Amino acid sequence: MMKQPLKITLLLVINLAVSLPFIVYPELDIAISRPYFDSGLKLFPQDNQGWSEIIYQSVTFFAWGMGLAALIWLCRSLWRCRKSPASAERASVRKSAFLLLTLAVIPGIFVHNIMKPTWDRPRPRHTEPFGGTQPFLPMWQIAPAGVSGSSFISGHASTAATAVALAYTIPRFAMILYPAGIIFALAAAASRIVQGGHFASDVLISISLTCLIIHLLALALLRPKSTLKEKHNNP
Repeated sequence: MMKQPLKITLLLVINLAVSLPFIVYPELDIAISRPYFDSGLKLFPQDNQGWSEIIYQSVTFFAWGMGLAALIWLCRSLWRCRKSPASAERASVRKSAFLLLTLAVIPGIFVHNIMKPTWDRPRPRHTEPFGGTQPFLPMWQIAPAGVSGSSFISGHASTAATAVALAYTIPRFAMILYPAGIIFALAAAASRIVQGGHFASDVLISISLTCLIIHLLALALLRPKSTLKEKHNNP
């Protein structure tokens, strides 16, 4: 089994690997989005229709579904803990709270209240290369005064990537749930690119950052106190 410092290092390296091509060659974002733009109509034909819209909407349904299921699970576990505070019930409290916090902290706070308003990157459909009025800004460049948007990073790609959190709550199916979560996130990412809602760099870094934060949340919330005490007493 891979040790925790190595896992964290690997996730950090993945985030760097995702960023590097777009930092070295910023126009890669434009090149990836251009095939989905109709220069004659001056729009992205897949915007709000077709398979991309189905995937776009499915992310919202998934988030509500996972959030509601986690809330019911948490309430049930807390109730059962009052009657019988067994270790299995305490673990269920931690797991359900972990799922709720994953949704609230990552897409809710980190993406929509920190990243988007800080970088203010214009969406592809609003930029000059695709018939808009806003300038194209490279990845990780904070928008200057007078430029606004909410492209960096992608909320939908991040929300879809929270499916990875399920792998931490059901470890015996982790080898299935983790890749399934990544595939779902990549499908959501593809839908946002063809709709002109996000650049490739927006969605890819959104997925990799979400996976990193999920792992850190899991380390903080899912490890029993007894395990932490043992590590402290036996360094």
